[in-house]
Amino acid sequence: LSIGDVSGKGLGAALFMVKLQSTLRAIISDYSSLEKFAAKLNNIFYRDTDKKNFASMIYLEAKDNCNEIRLVNCGHMPPMIIEGKSVIELPKTSPAIGLMDSAEFKEQKLRIESGSILLLYSDGLPEAKDEFGNFYGDERMRRYIPKISHLDATLFGEKLLDRIFSFIQAAPAHDDMSLIVLKKL
Repeated sequence: LSIGDVSGKGLGAALFMVKLQSTLRAIISDYSSLEKFAAKLNNIFYRDTDKKNFASMIYLEAKDNCNEIRLVNCGHMPPMIIEGKSVIELPKTSPAIGLMDSAEFKEQKLRIESGSILLLYSDGLPEAKDEFGNFYGDERMRRYIPKISHLDATLFGEKLLDRIFSFIQAAPAHDDMSLIVLKKL
């Protein structure tokens, strides 16, 4: 699975995301190391794109009937592991794709226990603004998600988005909101 966010808006940003997605799909099968995969992806984008363009991205691999998840976080919002009422934010480990030449990337390995949730999300969630310009914010999000951690992955995601949409009410959206919710059964 992957989640990403590109710099900019409009057609240029959309085309950049299409290129990122197609390049990811084209090269991932050539790499067993997520560190080497991310480095290659970065080298391609640093070489081939305008230096003001970059993308944050998380790529992860999870196997059926296995508690281990491998991921590489390339400058994206840090994933959260929700275990009951506890929220653990993973550390930021690597830069965004296309920002710098010869960047180093670090693979992370996680153990997800039964009932735990892994949440990956774009900055559009905590940066959602109400009509007064107030952000929903990381802290508000961290306080709310344990209250819905008992739900299945689909309902968890729906409730989190509903909560944010209730916060922003009629304010116009200024960024996209993307999330991936994985819950270990």
